[in-house]
Amino acid sequence: MDKRRIVGFVASGLVIFALNLVCSTQASGGALGPSASLELSTLSEAVMSSTSSTEGIAVSGAQTALGLNADAAVSLIKDQEAFGLVVNELRGKYASAVSGFRWNLDAGRGEITIVGSASADLKGAVEDLARTVHATVIDGGTLSREARADQAVELSAAIRKAHPDIVNMSVRPSQDYQSLEVVAPVEVSDSVRAWSATQRTAVDVAVTVTPDLSASLSGGVVGGAQLNSTDGSSTCTSGFSITISGVHYLLTAGHCVNSLEYGFNPWLAFMAERRGNYGDMQYHYVYNGGVAQPKFQYTVGALTTNKYPSWPFIGQLVNRYGRNSQESILIEDDDSTETINGYTYTHMAVTNGGTNNIPGDSGGPFWVGASGGASAVGTLTGSVWINPLYKHAVFTPAPNVSLIWPGASYYTA
Repeated sequence: MDKRRIVGFVASGLVIFALNLVCSTQASGGALGPSASLELSTLSEAVMSSTSSTEGIAVSGAQTALGLNADAAVSLIKDQEAFGLVVNELRGKYASAVSGFRWNLDAGRGEITIVGSASADLKGAVEDLARTVHATVIDGGTLSREARADQAVELSAAIRKAHPDIVNMSVRPSQDYQSLEVVAPVEVSDSVRAWSATQRTAVDVAVTVTPDLSASLSGGVVGGAQLNSTDGSSTCTSGFSITISGVHYLLTAGHCVNSLEYGFNPWLAFMAERRGNYGDMQYHYVYNGGVAQPKFQYTVGALTTNKYPSWPFIGQLVNRYGRNSQESILIEDDDSTETINGYTYTHMAVTNGGTNNIPGDSGGPFWVGASGGASAVGTLTGSVWINPLYKHAVFTPAPNVSLIWPGASYYTA
């Protein structure tokens, strides 16, 4: 490919290229979960005035994905953002008391299932937070969501040990987090029964055999930009900027090749990767003229600021951007164990069927709206086919970065 074919423009220190994005301004770091919410009037004005703003993209996506009118789409985004902030707080403070989170589209509100054995004080604290966003609290969960997700990790390992020939498989908690679900290309009930027999309490496991199950992996340095291998071939999409010990790095998918260029600029040096427990990530040192920024491309040619990372939750409408495609889509599971092309990834998020991601989109950002910018929800790993026509997108939840690399945080502003 001719590296001179670069088309762009310069405005206020920002250069947007067809091949990469450059911005030279500096910004300070931020923390998880500030108390911020999108104003309904602001979103309505954005829809009318600009379909390329983060708000406009999110509202348009909600209309397309869910068949909503503009007012209903604006209301959904505002309500889900508020619920998402509560999810962040509950997962940080009361993880042992919460069994699961989901958004009930029919009821138009969030649902929080609490562990039946949790203390009255913990239940009260969860209920107080739920009340601030009119979320429904359901008592009687058998295990915390973390404990149930850990069971999915263990069961996946047991199945893979007995069936090492399995290349693609999903093992995940059910949407109410009261049982487990397995989708595999061959019959694995024998392995499931053997694993269940080792558990102290009974675990309901539903097994679905899908023989055709397959997978498709799909200056100022920012997320959502094109990453190419050093031989010039198209490879992946950048995700977000992160910070470790005061140094800023660029994040993408762990399965991408290690030798990457930002567009065709030699600004990246591979540092570390993780493919397995807690996800699929790698990060690169930015140098040699590149400057990492707390921004990412959320639609073609437009940047926004990452305000804070967010945990995904079931039923959440999220937006995804990659070098070859973009979409708005619902979360089906927020803590799944997925086997893709022979690699098993734990604690992943999965969208419902119908994703349009294709090779080259890997590493790209998942995001939702946030006051003054957007919130990082995750980075794309790839997809798993659920039948010959539809596939799930699989991504690493954004907050997993600090579980993979303790001390790592997102570069925000």
